[in-house]
Amino acid sequence: MKTLRFKTNLHCQHCIQKITPLLNAEEDIASWHVDLETSDKVLTVKGDINPEKIISELEKIGYRAQLINE
Repeated sequence: MKTLRFKTNLHCQHCIQKITPLLNAEEDIASWHVDLETSDKVLTVKGDINPEKIISELEKIGYRAQLINE
């Protein structure tokens, strides 16, 4: 299981509510969390999913995500 981190343009609970059904529907995601307290609004995803799929799915509903290389 991988842990992926993304810099996003999410900024509030409404944004999180909008992405929740999308991320919860992905069978390859074990868990996810958004830290709205950081300046990068970091989305952390645990699972066996391709990061490009997460980026693409978020873009479809109007959000940006950029993989953070650690």
